[in-house]
Amino acid sequence: NIIEELGDCEWYIANYANIWDLPLPVEVTFVPEQYMNLNASHTIALLQDLDKKELAYPKIALVSERERLMNLLLVQVEGVAFCFGIDTNDMRQKNIDKLRERYGEKFDTYKAINRDLIKERAILEGK
Repeated sequence: NIIEELGDCEWYIANYANIWDLPLPVEVTFVPEQYMNLNASHTIALLQDLDKKELAYPKIALVSERERLMNLLLVQVEGVAFCFGIDTNDMRQKNIDKLRERYGEKFDTYKAINRDLIKERAILEGK
């Protein structure tokens, strides 16, 4: 299930970038030696703190800090994939295919609740 979960993480990162109008890097560089310092939960907490400042308090977070943390989180997800020998391009494509199977071209709450898990699992497993 890790391929699906990591693919979902990258999907959420892409949506986060879209919401805050931040560019996603064209290429993510992960250096294998960095994998000992993969603390994604800390990075997420820092991003949430920036969001809290913007949404709950009258403070403006630095765009550059939000972008830095978002990119760091993307590198951390890529690092986990690296540790498990997962091809991230394939992972992302499977996630897109799963979501297309679920929703077609547009999100639908009913379809989100009433999913065909057998079809989705087949897509994720490459069947």
